[in-house]
Amino acid sequence: MNDKAFKIVASGVLIALSIALTRLMSANLIIAGVPAVRLGMGFVPIMIAGVVLGPYYGMAVGAMADLLGFVMFPTGAYFPPITLTSALVGLLPHLVFRMLPHAKDWVRVVLAVTLTQIVCSMVLQTVWLSMLYGVPYAEMFYARAVAAAVTTPVYCVIVQAVFAGLKKARLVRT
Repeated sequence: MNDKAFKIVASGVLIALSIALTRLMSANLIIAGVPAVRLGMGFVPIMIAGVVLGPYYGMAVGAMADLLGFVMFPTGAYFPPITLTSALVGLLPHLVFRMLPHAKDWVRVVLAVTLTQIVCSMVLQTVWLSMLYGVPYAEMFYARAVAAAVTTPVYCVIVQAVFAGLKKARLVRT
């Protein structure tokens, strides 16, 4: 299979995995009557796409996972900024890996996941959800910060394990 075909197939698999992990295998925490925090692993396949497949495929996986997930499992109104944030989840890990080519893999994974969690989950998603539901930013931020503190180490372990496995199978060149 050529490189382009592999990336397209892998993107489809990662989109499906992200949708399943986000929409079917996650828990929502409700604050002030609105879903403020979703505890799940849906960001992991998107981050892996960014690292393994590159920035464009990573962004496409993030955007398509959010868009198709909404179409398949609608929960309220569609809000495009959330889709853009999901695309950013596919871009940021790639940028970290690209900017630190000589760092150890685990360092790059920790930095990529942490940066993505801070920028996308704690800041941007909080802004969008606060705007969408009318809940004060500070209330939502604290809840999402606690959730990020719990999920970030878990994401780091999973992304590192998957990345190491893909490297061992020679499916990743870094």
